[in-house]
Amino acid sequence: MKTTTKVAIGFSIAAVAGITATVIASGKIIEKVHYATNRCKARKFVENKFGGNQKIMDLVDRLSDEDLESIITVSGKIKNGKQKVKIYGQNFKGSQKDLKNKLSSYLSAAFEG
Repeated sequence: MKTTTKVAIGFSIAAVAGITATVIASGKIIEKVHYATNRCKARKFVENKFGGNQKIMDLVDRLSDEDLESIITVSGKIKNGKQKVKIYGQNFKGSQKDLKNKLSSYLSAAFEG
């Protein structure tokens, strides 16, 4: 085998190894940024809702990344549930008004006639 072929194969292997290392490193970096963002969201929530209570801030700082992820996921589900209840409540309110109007018109017709 020629020396140039050996060099080309060596460079190809080095390039593949470099690309693989870059992909693995970028995945880890993305994960770290995601966890840092979650921690920042939790700290901001504590500042807004609890007036920056230091004990709660310390608790947020001591939570593991996975625990914090779980809490944020549950919080998102609760928020989604609140939205659904709000929509159902609005629909119920509209239905209640329709029923009241129909009942009023029925009773008015019954007492008039």
